[in-house]
Amino acid sequence: MLIRVRLTTYVLMYFLVFFSVLGVVVSSQQYFILQSEEKSMSARRTLDDGFIIVMKSMGGESNPNMAKELTRQKTILEATYSGAAAMIHQLEIRAIADLIAWGVFFVISSWALILEGRKQAEKEKKAAG
Repeated sequence: MLIRVRLTTYVLMYFLVFFSVLGVVVSSQQYFILQSEEKSMSARRTLDDGFIIVMKSMGGESNPNMAKELTRQKTILEATYSGAAAMIHQLEIRAIADLIAWGVFFVISSWALILEGRKQAEKEKKAAG
């Protein structure tokens, strides 16, 4: 019975270590995906701003309706991209917090596994000696 309890404890501890490693990997992936999305969004914003500038230089300023529409589109794009940038920033902070939390969980569960192993080795040593 005691051996079964020890085995169950070790299996649970190994599971917790594995689970925490998995959490660290997933949190890291989320962070790096958000970083690439931020770069992609920056590139799209640059292209959209470039398009508006080209349209203005090709006669958009001389046509009042076109100038009004270009100004409206620029305002919409700025609002959209600033909202998206804020959301990505918040998600990055969350991914970093998750990474830290999973890292702490990994350290604690690994340390508990090491201490349990040492404790078990000492018990076996006392029983043998």
